[in-house]
Amino acid sequence: MSIQKGEKRKKNAKFTFQEINLVVKMVEKIESTMEIIYYLMEQEGEDSFVILLLSLKGVNLTDILEEQKRDTDILFEIDKEESVYVILCQNTQVDGGYHFANRLVKHITQVEEKQDLYSIALEIRNSKLNIKTVIFKLVETFINTKKEKKSGEILYRSLN
Repeated sequence: MSIQKGEKRKKNAKFTFQEINLVVKMVEKIESTMEIIYYLMEQEGEDSFVILLLSLKGVNLTDILEEQKRDTDILFEIDKEESVYVILCQNTQVDGGYHFANRLVKHITQVEEKQDLYSIALEIRNSKLNIKTVIFKLVETFINTKKEKKSGEILYRSLN
């Protein structure tokens, strides 16, 4: 997802081709599931949920994430080549999402070097937010985190 040598990013260009491709993959894989979670929030009175994005280039995290997640958490492998994963944590607030992400990061770093490990936790508090906008915000946050070289940190935010 970096700019190739010789390429210049225009000031008004927000995403590169690779970044847009990541957004498309994420929309394809998680949009329908998020619609169901939104339904549960509206109809069943479910609380907020957290979207965790984890990436560790060159490392397949599927087994570690499957082992660590709860039965109600939903794991998606978004991009195998770039090693990007998303976990939808139902009925979870940002502090719970942060603690879960922290536990995952500690577990992953026991197995793998934490170099280039990126982790983002976004709390979604209501179903009024457009799903694609939430996904765009998640990817934009991921891109900015990589640009700022904040590997090994957990970035967490709430979207109202």
